[in-house]
Amino acid sequence: NLSGLVAEPVAYFAGAMMRGDLKSMQRGWMAYSAFFDTQKKALPYAGRMFAKASQNPNSVASQTRLDLIIKQEEKLDKYRYIAKIEADNGNHGFQYVLDFYEESMAMANDPLFRLTPNMFTGFDSWTGATLANANARFRAMDEIDRLGEAATPARVKELADVEYDSMFDGNNLIKDKATKYDNANVALNLDSEMAQVMGELTKSLPILTPFLTFPKMMTNVVRVADEYVPAPLRSFQKDINELAYTPLKTFMSNPELVDDILTRRGHNVNMMDPTAKLNTVIDLKNKTLGRKGIGTCFTSLVIASVLKDKLFGDGLYSTTGDGSYDRQLDRARQKNSNYKPRSAVGPSGRRYEYNQVLGPGLSTWVSAVATAAENFDMLGETMLEN
Repeated sequence: NLSGLVAEPVAYFAGAMMRGDLKSMQRGWMAYSAFFDTQKKALPYAGRMFAKASQNPNSVASQTRLDLIIKQEEKLDKYRYIAKIEADNGNHGFQYVLDFYEESMAMANDPLFRLTPNMFTGFDSWTGATLANANARFRAMDEIDRLGEAATPARVKELADVEYDSMFDGNNLIKDKATKYDNANVALNLDSEMAQVMGELTKSLPILTPFLTFPKMMTNVVRVADEYVPAPLRSFQKDINELAYTPLKTFMSNPELVDDILTRRGHNVNMMDPTAKLNTVIDLKNKTLGRKGIGTCFTSLVIASVLKDKLFGDGLYSTTGDGSYDRQLDRARQKNSNYKPRSAVGPSGRRYEYNQVLGPGLSTWVSAVATAAENFDMLGETMLEN
């Protein structure tokens, strides 16, 4: 969450600078620089969600990762009825199993045993509230554009506070679909088409479950890595390519394309005027281009660092005479050298594991580039013939 949250403003400003868009840089500064105002809202909200999750996990189910929800048995009442009848007939086995199940469920719902999942819920809520305030500030500037007023900090905060409050329902849960989309995107919990396909695959083939323990998160890691594919390479996601490579004039002359992109990302286009739609698409374009730019810079930096033995991927591909993978030789190489998978050596000589710094999405992409650079000499006619 933290790395994804930091990447939001970094990508936005990088994209705005690549486009030479001074207005976007001003909008980004107004939205992302209000750190204390944002945290004044986000931290108490995270605390409230953590308390709610501890008292009643089902009350925050819409804000919780599906992987962390304890699924309730819908047929429990029928099982109780069957157990009672069997017990009246002298067969207490059903009642024993049912009691054991209910006691286990009560233990699983105990706040002490659910401390880690509840902390995840609180942290995800903090991320959501942080993104909600940024989105509220962007929308406040859209309203200021519509009214033709000057975008002063006081006026932006006044309108943003009203917009922020409207993003929550009566139970103090985020209801704004665009903010929920952004939160799921950052938390690697987005219910994309690819995630749905993987979920259905594990349901159809349960034997894959041990290998795909968190299919939604794994597909989101791939999705995020795809967003950082260096320019001018194209991503496999249609909307990413549209945002990155479609000229702004095309968006201005094609409102249907704008509506389609915004709708897929949770925006209520029926409540937006043309200025707000265009500003929002420009904001999305800045973030998309920024990620492409970051990916291009990281690719160059990673390859240069690999060549200088300062950054390492997942390992060298060692071969025996018949072209098969030699694990023993690769382990010996790692043991007898300064090689450590997914790490980097800083200027002072200290080694860092970039998995912890970059997060699972970006670190997987960096590792893939580094591993390809380490094994570039495995390409060619000779190795392919082996």
